[in-house]
Amino acid sequence: MSAIIPKLKEKSPVEGIGFQVLSTGIEAVDAFLPHGGLRRGHLTQIAGERGSGRTTFILSLTKQLVGQGERVAIIDLEGNLDPASLTTLGRSRELVWVIVPQSMQKGLWAADILMRSGHFGLGVLDGVDGSVR
Repeated sequence: MSAIIPKLKEKSPVEGIGFQVLSTGIEAVDAFLPHGGLRRGHLTQIAGERGSGRTTFILSLTKQLVGQGERVAIIDLEGNLDPASLTTLGRSRELVWVIVPQSMQKGLWAADILMRSGHFGLGVLDGVDGSVR
């Protein structure tokens, strides 16, 4: 894996791309993402089956970005995110908004409004498996 990372970085230079990139905090993940991370101020969909580590990744990503002073909006379409899992953020918890919409349409609408506000470094759409509550 470590031999692949330099080759991937050569193919996706960050310089001169016209937008800011946020690191996920996981070098191997950043290496596989276009431009070496996630686009700041954009909505990112995290997909995967139950038990795949999707929520754990979202929490890790949130902790990384909040540590950099970024605001994060999590749109939890399945309603599975335990608010107690955010207590490790301490006072930085106020930088994280969790939205649990009644439908996917309302979740996408909320995501659109939040990301257009320009106040969030990242929007995370969690639970796009069709199993929306």
